[in-house]
Amino acid sequence: MNDEDNKYRNMKTEDTITDAMYIMKANQVLNSEMYAYCQSEINAGRVIFLIDEATAKNKLMSQAQGKKMSQNARAEYLMPFVQTSILKDQMLNLVHENDGAHIILKQSSRKIKKDKFSALIYGLYYCKLQEDSRHKKKKRDISKFMFFN
Repeated sequence: MNDEDNKYRNMKTEDTITDAMYIMKANQVLNSEMYAYCQSEINAGRVIFLIDEATAKNKLMSQAQGKKMSQNARAEYLMPFVQTSILKDQMLNLVHENDGAHIILKQSSRKIKKDKFSALIYGLYYCKLQEDSRHKKKKRDISKFMFFN
């Protein structure tokens, strides 16, 4: 829990699912499915990444508003772009291998972790599960229900 400012705890409601990502237990089959789903979403253009941090910093510094910002405010503004650059580096570090029907992603360098990429694929897969459950609810066939007068 790194929410020192209580920003996210204050948003908690009765409907909030705590530790939702811990519901899924990873195994080779699930990892393969998550990798494949992530790759298809990125290739289809449904996942769009932010620009890299150097470009964002140049754009910010070219504006008068960016020049007036304090160092801390600038760092806070650029944080999503920095995190995106780290994510892209982690993705570029992965080597794709096939083991029969399974996809295995290995790190080419152990110095670069893959925690942000893992968070991305778990988040995408969780969203997919939520969408699938909504579609199943909508596809109920009313002809299978019995009505009495």
